Amino acid sequence: MCISKWKYLIDPSKFEDIKEMNNGGFGILYRAKYTETGNYIAAKILKNKKKKQVNQEIAILIKCSGLPTFNLFYGYSRTDFFNNNNVTLYM
Repeated sequence: MCISKWKYLIDPSKFEDIKEMNNGGFGILYRAKYTETGNYIAAKILKNKKKKQVNQEIAILIKCSGLPTFNLFYGYSRTDFFNNNNVTLYM
């Protein structure tokens, strides 16, 4: 089954109250408020990742998001909150 990644594309400018929570080897984890719903989400900014690695991670998150034991995957963006070219995953 082919799942379109395009429907998961999110505009990073729709977030406010952005706070860094943790910085690790896989990227930087933030808490941010999604302005369209008022909900807080976790956002993981991936740094120095190759396109193939990013695509694989997005595909896994999309596939797993339907499982009852997995936190919901909201989507991703091609830039981060600071308008840098770092892919950001929203969960």
